[in-house]
Amino acid sequence: MRMTIAVCILILMCASQVQGQTLLVNAQVEETSLSHQDVKSIFLGTTSHWKNGLPISLCIDTSNKELFKSFIKNAMGKNVRSFKRLWSKRVFSGESAALPLLINDSERALKYLSEKQGAVCYIGSVPEHLPKQLKPLNSPVDESKLGPSF
Repeated sequence: MRMTIAVCILILMCASQVQGQTLLVNAQVEETSLSHQDVKSIFLGTTSHWKNGLPISLCIDTSNKELFKSFIKNAMGKNVRSFKRLWSKRVFSGESAALPLLINDSERALKYLSEKQGAVCYIGSVPEHLPKQLKPLNSPVDESKLGPSF
């Protein structure tokens, strides 16, 4: 009986974490939604500017390692190592100006996002009340429909 209760609590905790993941943007970004392909091209660096011309600054909350790995795998079809290698090549070849900012603290990620125009950030767990400088994007990330696992 105790084992069953413990397993149920664990499942509920995991489910609540997954429901909380989303993409947030600085309020200066005009987009309100992104497709799976949009998410992939932004986080792989092939799209570098928003429709209003603002440069895209990437931020990824890595405080929950499993959600971070899952996001990289499901959104981009890569593992973390190949994702980092791809970005290193892009920066050192001059294709991109900077690596995505990997932040191991959700609060710091939110602070960066609220201060940086054009920023988009994958957040593994979203607070109940967002600062007014931030807005969520409708995307496959918050619906857990990022396409097939690769």
